[in-house]
Amino acid sequence: MGTKQEHFFLQHVQDLYHRTIYNDYPSFTEFLTTGEMSALLQNQKMFPSVVLRMWGGHKDCDSKMAGFFPANFVDADDQAFPICCIRISPVHEKYADTLIHRDYLGAVLNLGISRSTIGDIRICEKAAYLFCVEELKEFILSNLRQVKHTIMECREISELDEIPERQYEIHRQTVASARLDNIVAAMIGSSRTKANELITQGRVFINSEEKTSNSYRCPSDSVFSIRGHGKYRLTFDEGDITKKGKQKITIYQYR
Repeated sequence: MGTKQEHFFLQHVQDLYHRTIYNDYPSFTEFLTTGEMSALLQNQKMFPSVVLRMWGGHKDCDSKMAGFFPANFVDADDQAFPICCIRISPVHEKYADTLIHRDYLGAVLNLGISRSTIGDIRICEKAAYLFCVEELKEFILSNLRQVKHTIMECREISELDEIPERQYEIHRQTVASARLDNIVAAMIGSSRTKANELITQGRVFINSEEKTSNSYRCPSDSVFSIRGHGKYRLTFDEGDITKKGKQKITIYQYR
């Protein structure tokens, strides 16, 4: 995220912050990019006297809104966010195309919808679960009729239990240590030199925060976003070491 972009973004969220203070009522961003989430988390001290929360519609969503809540607001929870989930499924499953994320996203954006109003799109077999801003719900339900060559039907999902868990490809590996360059190299299946290039270019985010030090010690149970390579979750037990002194890790690659 460039300096000028970050400046304008922080100006915008400051306006939302002041609106929350003035009206004593919550204010929300649209869905944030990884860079925007990183900038917001790094500048939390700019927003005293409010509760800052982030939520994407489900417990393991990556795209999230930020919400500014008055300190005394009694309903400052995830349900307060203006997010809805829409299930998109083929009318005739037998004749449905095999569709991927960009197919669904392209169909939605072709309706004239801004990218920042769309959160995660989770694909499960022949259906997709689309998270979007609440105010677009009726428009999408009424107008999204086709993805590529497949005729679709849409319905709102009102219960979180109906939304499937995220699916992963699981890889178990060993690394010399939990340094960032070691972990990134293992995730993308490349050399530490390539991993270091990505890190210094500002393309690696952990839990939405940009990390630019190759010697950063990665915590277990953290989510990585590596621009151009995808998203991953890392878990390990610091005591789980091989006889040669290497750290055993588990990488969950997002599908």
